[in-house]
Formats: sequence, structure tokens, C-alpha cells
Amino acid sequence: MQRHFISKKEIRKLKKLIKSIRESLTSHFNITKGNVELTIADNIQIYIIDGVPSFIVKKEIVYPTLVVLYKKPEIIKMFKTVTVDQGAVPHILNGADIMVPGIVNYSNDIKEDDLVIVLDEKGRPLAIGLALMSSSTIENARKGKAIKNLHYVRDKLWNLCISLMSS
Repeated sequence: MQRHFISKKEIRKLKKLIKSIRESLTSHFNITKGNVELTIADNIQIYIIDGVPSFIVKKEIVYPTLVVLYKKPEIIKMFKTVTVDQGAVPHILNGADIMVPGIVNYSNDIKEDDLVIVLDEKGRPLAIGLALMSSSTIENARKGKAIKNLHYVRDKLWNLCISLMSS
């Protein structure tokens, strides 16, 4: 797998992509020429900033890696979150979507298709997903998939990100 430093033009494009997630997110990263690398695996772009795999672009969806959320936990506060009970954790870590019954707490402003960080009861990030329901729908639902799991701890992307940090 090849990785290369990106050009000034690609830097501008990356900043625009990151701002599309959260306007103030770019201020947490040193996004400059010679500091950002790109690698592509299985049609997934991974941007490596300061040696840390930080952002994923997959099927036109841009989201932070779980690795960067562990390295920079202050970023979590910038996103909508869902907290799940301990019973849901092993299923999520096997790639399951987040089901309504496992949710114990959530941001009250979630809209369908929002990027959501899934946390365990201790506040540790487990997964990043796409909301399939709004907060009000989650509140009134008793069953069903609330969040589509895009990236979870110990998945293929996680392992790839860990290997990119050591190479």
C-alpha cells in the first residue's frame, strides 16, 4: 500500500471536506503541505495527519478515524453521540448496527443521516455511524436500527490505521 504527501491543491480540498463535517474541526489539526499523507486501500482514502490516520473518505462520506478520536478525545465533543449499554458492546465490536434497545443516552439534536459517534458507558468511542433515525424517533421507538455502523474498534479500517501509524 502506497502513501504519499498531498499537494497544496489537495490540502485545500481536504480542508473543505473536513469543514463539511464540522466547521471548526480543522483548527484541531496541522493541515499543511508536507504534513498530510494519503493512502488508498479498497477504494477508501485515508488521510494521515502528523503521522496519525485521521480521516476516512469512503463512498463520498467523510468521517474521522476512531484512532484519531482516541488520540484527540476533545474532538468527540464536536459530534453528536449515542451511548450504549454494556450488553450492546460485543455486538457493535462485531460490526452490528446500533439498535434502539441498546441505547442509554443520546444527543437530542440527531437528524437522519448525521454522523454519530457511538460511546460505551465509560465514554470511550466504540464506533462511528450514520443516523438512521432522528433523536425524536429514537425516543419514541422501542425497537429497530438507529445507527448504521460505518467503522468500529478492531475492524479492518482500525487495523489498517494502527499499521499505518507504525510504518
